[in-house]
Amino acid sequence: TLFRSERTENRPDSRVELHLHTKMSDKDALVSVKDLFKTIKKWGHPAVAITDHGVVQAFPEAQALGKELGVKVIYGVEGYLI
Repeated sequence: TLFRSERTENRPDSRVELHLHTKMSDKDALVSVKDLFKTIKKWGHPAVAITDHGVVQAFPEAQALGKELGVKVIYGVEGYLI
């Protein structure tokens, strides 16, 4: 059996992830919004930016979880312009 340590981020100057996709980004991410926020909260991050590919379907759930868990949500989108 292999031992796998759990990642933690116990720093007073914890970073904020500013480019992150959820499973709403087709073929680019596997994490659900709920699991993402559980991890963000566990790591002690004060905020997170969700920047899915051309969609905003994760925003309503992110808004609710951010409010519930005290995590600031930064709304973004990875867009494609012509």
